Order: sequence, then structure tokens, then C-alpha cells
Amino acid sequence: MIQKVREYMFLIIAMMSATTLFANGNATNVLSDYDFFTAKIENGSSTIDAIFTVTNASNKEVMIGYDNFYYEADVASPAVPNINDYVVEGTFVTAISKTTAGMITIPSTVKGTDGVTYKVTGIANHAFAECNLLTFVSIPSSITDIDTYAFNLCSGLESVKVDIASPLSIGESTFDGCYNAYLYVPKGKITAYSNAQYWEKFKHIAEYIPGDVNIDGVVNIQDVVAMISYILGTTPDPFAKLLGDLDNNDDINITDVTALINLILEK
Repeated sequence: MIQKVREYMFLIIAMMSATTLFANGNATNVLSDYDFFTAKIENGSSTIDAIFTVTNASNKEVMIGYDNFYYEADVASPAVPNINDYVVEGTFVTAISKTTAGMITIPSTVKGTDGVTYKVTGIANHAFAECNLLTFVSIPSSITDIDTYAFNLCSGLESVKVDIASPLSIGESTFDGCYNAYLYVPKGKITAYSNAQYWEKFKHIAEYIPGDVNIDGVVNIQDVVAMISYILGTTPDPFAKLLGDLDNNDDINITDVTALINLILEK
């Protein structure tokens, strides 16, 4: 049934212009499954637009990304330009512009264009594919499905933070090209992720403990030494940059060292 709905959508879209289909990059209303809209998500200290698809209107659930459309141009926001030229069954539109850089935090809820707050439960096929300028992605506990190719070939990805207690089923291509990144998991879940298919391919899997830059499970003076070494140009191995970025500005400097020392002294 869903496949039939998608096939009909392709036929309809082929007959419509991008101007008619979108209002400033947004569906004008959200009424049923497979409607979609753009909404703001955190990108470091700023916000950007991302595409969300309604997957269950009655349960108020959406996924980030939409896998029925495709466009080739890098754009400032995913407004799906020239959509008529690129509608092909089985292809996709990325949720995030490939020019987006830095840190992305996927929200657990998002407000639709109808004013309704939806729960974000999925990351669509190719949602972040080939977004090579991304360095960090945070995935909330509300996510129950991460599709194939969701983060495929995000070559600049340094860190992935997952707030999901039990590893979700993913494909080999979900994070293909990203396995050198550090994977941060909930407390006590290193073994679960280390034994989970494809998750185990990540170079480093550690608990998310702010300040634990040498990922030994504790925050102490050794982390201060490692951070200072990094600042001076000699990066220790391992070195979890994300865990040392205590002011969340995508950089490590003397301010982070001071914050780390205060963390240790407060223990």
C-alpha cells in the first residue's frame, strides 16, 4: 500500500511545479502521512532548516529526511529546487544541505507547519548522506529507526553521540566512510554497541563523559595533560575532541582546560 502511495506521489509531483508544491520550502500544512515540512534544528550555536516527513500523523511522529526525492545542487537550505527535473523512484533528497558544517543536534521533537509538535522517531535513507563538512551528530533517544545510507560517506564526521540504550539495527552503509569517528554511547552500553552488527566497526566506542578526553572512563589530571598537549599541537592517541569541548563551540582552548580543572576540583 505504501509503495502504491509513493508511486502516485511521483505521478502527482511530476505534474506540479516546485513553487506549487512548496511554500518557502515548507509544505503549507501537515494533515496526513508522507506530508513533509522544513523546521529548524541546532547547528552548533545557530540553527538551520531540515526536512521532516510525517510517518504517522495519528501518533504525531516524523522522521528527519525524505527518501522519495532527489536533487543534485548544493543549496543553502533543503528547499528542493527544480524538483520536477529530478523525481526518480527510489532516489532521495538529503535532509541537510551539503554545505552545512560543524555540529548537528537532531531534536527529539519538532513543530510542524500546522503548529503541532511531532516526535522525531526516524532518520531517513540518505538524510545526511555525503554531508562532508559535518563534524559531530547527536542522535536522541526518541529515534527508533536509522535507515540505510543515513550518514553514508560523511567523511568529515569526527564524533557520533547516541542516546539510545539498545543499539538499533543498521546497515553496513548507514555509516560507511565514517567508521574512523568516535562513537559515544550511554553509560554501561559500551559492550552492547561493541557487539552490535556494524556499530562495532567504529574505531573508538566510549561512554559520553564530558572531560574524559583520553576515554579511560574517568576524568582526572591525565585528561588535563592530554588536552594541553592537543592545544600545543601534539594530539594524543586516543583523544576524544568532543569530550574536551566543554563550552560546545567546536574548538578546544584554554577555556576548556579551565573548565576541565574545575570539573576535577568539584569532585
